[in-house]
Amino acid sequence: MLSTPIRQQIARVLMFAGVAPAAFLVAQAQTHDKVPITTPSAEARDLYLKGRDLAEKLRATDARRFYEQAVQKDTTFALGFVGLANTSGTTKEFIDAVTRAAALAASASPGEQHIIRGLRVAVVKNDLATAKAKSAEYARQVAPKQRPFEVRQQHELAGMIALAEKDSSTAVNELQAANQQDPRILYFLALASKGAGDSGRAATFATKAANFNGLNFTYGYVRAKARKLSAT
Repeated sequence: MLSTPIRQQIARVLMFAGVAPAAFLVAQAQTHDKVPITTPSAEARDLYLKGRDLAEKLRATDARRFYEQAVQKDTTFALGFVGLANTSGTTKEFIDAVTRAAALAASASPGEQHIIRGLRVAVVKNDLATAKAKSAEYARQVAPKQRPFEVRQQHELAGMIALAEKDSSTAVNELQAANQQDPRILYFLALASKGAGDSGRAATFATKAANFNGLNFTYGYVRAKARKLSAT
């Protein structure tokens, strides 16, 4: 069974990566205007789009504020709760947001329902096989255009899956190509390095995570764990 932090991280990346059918992902890549966003509130929609734009620029903390405002404007806004799940700082926040999104999925568009179902895969079912299939699908879709954000997401997902499978060497290689400005990635790199038998590299990554001085909501999640790991 996958550990909760790893399940949570895989599910987060699945939300961006492989949770929707290929046709939906292609449309999403072409233009944001084609992404189905179901809400009767124009204000909620605008707030969500601002949050999504910030999330794609790796400004998750700022993005979360807009997602929170969006679901306040429309408490039935399923995709708004998906945004909250993806920018959650704790496991409880993540599970609560996913649960809320799932409860509202029936009133969402088919594309949004695919996103929500995919987000629940690794959380509810511990379904690593499905996560691997989605990862492979996403890698195929990312390869032609090589957008940096998508490439980092693809490596993050592959690395988290490898870590869940205890394939530490592969996890290290994949996570090193993921977003190095995310302290959670640095922490998981430390875990993967330790699993691969490289205690020196593990300590280096753990220290980087523990002393991270950028603006990222995940720092509060990994700080204490990274400090403990760096001291071993």
